[in-house]
Amino acid sequence: MNVQQFVDIFQEIINYVRCQNCRAIVSGILPRIQCDVTKYDTILKQMCHYNDVKFISNYESFVYKDDHIAKSFYTTDGIHLNRYGTIKLLPNVNKVIKVFKGKPIQHHFNQQNRNKYQSSSHQYYSNNFKRSPTKPKYQSRSNMNTTDRRNFNHSGHVHDSNDLYMNSRHSWGNNNELNRQNVDRAPLFYYHSPNYVQYKNSVIQNDVDIANTFNLHFTNIAEGIVDNKLCNSDDGASFDALNKFVKSKLQRGSEKFIIPEMSILDVNMYLKKLDKSKATGLDDVGPNILSMCSDVIAPALTYI
Repeated sequence: MNVQQFVDIFQEIINYVRCQNCRAIVSGILPRIQCDVTKYDTILKQMCHYNDVKFISNYESFVYKDDHIAKSFYTTDGIHLNRYGTIKLLPNVNKVIKVFKGKPIQHHFNQQNRNKYQSSSHQYYSNNFKRSPTKPKYQSRSNMNTTDRRNFNHSGHVHDSNDLYMNSRHSWGNNNELNRQNVDRAPLFYYHSPNYVQYKNSVIQNDVDIANTFNLHFTNIAEGIVDNKLCNSDDGASFDALNKFVKSKLQRGSEKFIIPEMSILDVNMYLKKLDKSKATGLDDVGPNILSMCSDVIAPALTYI
């Protein structure tokens, strides 16, 4: 086939595709020993530019930088492909024609390089185009007990999907029920929400009221221990009453325990020197905000 025949054939194909109101995408030819791939690809590229058609070159997928053909894998027509070329070829082919996968006819292994990238098998399909199995869908391992996972094998596939109702709401309901049973059988040190709280001769059962009661109690502990009159804006809080309360709760032999005094100026200084590169804590208040608001929040923090 000469160059003129090559041009006429491709031009006829492009015109036919346009008559069918379809979008045409031309792929570069596969490398042949008797064919100058660079020359024919240049001609195709010029034709596509003239006809306003997209052109996809495959030459870089089949050769190395020194223009030697890759020798890692074989395609169905005998052209050598490396792993990169194989990956690049499939999207280009799928953009041009609709590929129907058939039965695998052979496997090829690279015997010289057995690393994890080049030693994998490569399947090729015969011309007996049938509906072949597609890539298996990813199946996540659910958080089931060991006894309830007996129908799963080590690869994560299901032996009998009908018994487990896979890909249905029923399977998720069973999974959640198992997780709830695990929580109910948990040890006592696991966290459980209280059903009621006794506070000041009253029983509180509502969840919101219980949370508000806890917040009110723990935020007012300092006021119940230290007298408000002992705190002033100049010298800071007096820790004498707090020290007496702590000593009364400690066992004998700990009389030397004292709480070091800290003034408002000390707290303000520590807040300003916070490392702003540190991450935000659980309260979502970053060190930059604390440093900027140190003059305002230092008295309250010193009192607490």
